[in-house]
Amino acid sequence: MASPPGSAPLPVWATNLNWPTSGAFEIRWIAISDTPFRRVGHLKNCLNEGLAVPVGRDGQEIEEEAGRQVCEIVDEVVMEWY
Repeated sequence: MASPPGSAPLPVWATNLNWPTSGAFEIRWIAISDTPFRRVGHLKNCLNEGLAVPVGRDGQEIEEEAGRQVCEIVDEVVMEWY
């Protein structure tokens, strides 16, 4: 996070949500990579009916261990570029 919740303007897509959310905040990406689905497709997300991680929609919660593995894979892909 680059700013505290509530310090950034609310995105247009979030104005009509029917559930409570934290305030919008800014982020600073540490690494950006094009990670192929095939690299994470074997990971399952129990918070999305056990479906493969790439099946989740934007903003889909992801189970902690699967999230850690996604981060490790993204780091591996980034390091392959260096």
